[in-house]
Amino acid sequence: MSTTSTAPTRNATKKAWADWLDQHDIDVPANASRNDLIALWELNRDDADSDDTAVEYRTDLDQTARDRAAAGLDLRPAPSSDDTGDDVPVELSFSTDSGERKEPERIKIRLDGMTAYLYEPNDALLVLLAGSFAPGADPTSKVAAMMDLLNASLDANARQHLRRMMYATDGSFDTDVLAEMSAAVIQRWAPALAERADFTVDKPEKPKLSRQQRRQAERANKKR
Repeated sequence: MSTTSTAPTRNATKKAWADWLDQHDIDVPANASRNDLIALWELNRDDADSDDTAVEYRTDLDQTARDRAAAGLDLRPAPSSDDTGDDVPVELSFSTDSGERKEPERIKIRLDGMTAYLYEPNDALLVLLAGSFAPGADPTSKVAAMMDLLNASLDANARQHLRRMMYATDGSFDTDVLAEMSAAVIQRWAPALAERADFTVDKPEKPKLSRQQRRQAERANKKR
């Protein structure tokens, strides 16, 4: 199989992303979608950012713009990198820096028998996610918020393990762990939010088994 030095574009085919992950010795779940494969690469890329030998992710802005245009996406080009912005008035000059610095607290947990850390998320993230944990919030948004929170809180090894287990092909992943760990983070570092948060997510109902399927399941259980 031929190798490439840059990751595929986001609108590349699922096969292109699968080949890219395989090239970097990353297990490719059989039932993963293209977006899942992109997320899996980004997760592993995040873990390898400090490695001098890490493969460089595509940063060609012009190529990215062309890719978006080819995909029919809204193209909103940024100013030239040579533009110093000297003509921007003060009232339209913004900064993401609060000026505050602190070392995040961390607590030790166990996840599937492995010791891991939960790190204190920043206050801004908690504020942004607060609405997603409100009672009656959309389940899809709630699960996405849990993943955002855990991605920001778990150490690199635990984050990678959690993602790998989510894609387990044997169906053994218990989605309740997302709610349990998210609740632990909120209760520890945002107790006021925890009082009005709802971490429950309704699971899809499993289809009822036919009589023949029930008998097959019973026979399989007896053989264990």
